[in-house]
Amino acid sequence: MEIPGVSGESGGDLRLNRPWREMTRAELERAYSPSQALPDRDLTPFLERYEHLSARTYSALAHIETPQYDLFLPEGPGPFPLMIFYHGGYWQQLGKRDAAFPAMGAVARGVAFATVDYTLAPKASLDQIVEECVEVASNLHTDVQHLNLDPQKFILAGSSAGAHLAASVCTRLAGQIPIAGTVLLSGVYDLEPLVETYINDAVGMDITTAKRNSPILENLSAFPPSIVTWGEVETDAFKRQSRAFAEALPDAQTFETPGRNHFDIVEDLTSDSLLGRAVFDLFDHLP
Repeated sequence: MEIPGVSGESGGDLRLNRPWREMTRAELERAYSPSQALPDRDLTPFLERYEHLSARTYSALAHIETPQYDLFLPEGPGPFPLMIFYHGGYWQQLGKRDAAFPAMGAVARGVAFATVDYTLAPKASLDQIVEECVEVASNLHTDVQHLNLDPQKFILAGSSAGAHLAASVCTRLAGQIPIAGTVLLSGVYDLEPLVETYINDAVGMDITTAKRNSPILENLSAFPPSIVTWGEVETDAFKRQSRAFAEALPDAQTFETPGRNHFDIVEDLTSDSLLGRAVFDLFDHLP
């Protein structure tokens, strides 16, 4: 897909444009530390806000809790379209109870919302984490009648490492269950740049593992319609990763979300915002 105003620095397929190979370890670690783009480099207030907003959501909305996911359902007859959301935290932080707050906007628009838990690194390898996330989507699809969900209207979403997981699940499930679309926020889709950084201390990837779990290296010809976005206040590395992945997809709406950073962009996911309107437009145009 041609992205207006975006081109690879060296031309050609953005998947082959890998300027990180010329960077030192220290430069890579700064590039892939999203807090580096914050004025005070302090992400604590954002994590506290996740917890606060999610606690309010659990109090306000009826929900079903399971070990793998918590599901928030709208009122009414259904069956309901579903957004499955994978949280960020570089595969080693946070959990489903930190990522429930987009359910408020989703349920208000008649969309069910599932927030997913997965075993965090280093207790689980990245391969195991991806498989757990695949299992959640598969189990939800198996239980659609019991849960009053529309099996043809599953959209996978995630932020940061969760965007990586949503994209990975989508590629793993191709041809197995229908995935109608993805919404990917500030993700990382080529994992090889992380291997020699502190980020990998807990995750424990080698080059082979990183390549095996890099969605951008998969055959993406059947990838569903997607929204790929990132915050205006991001490091160049995250912006480059999102642009490259969008370029590799057959049908991607991609844009920079004004005024948002790596951590607060998720608040726009189901709100009356540029991103939120694009998300519900994607749902509204599902067959």
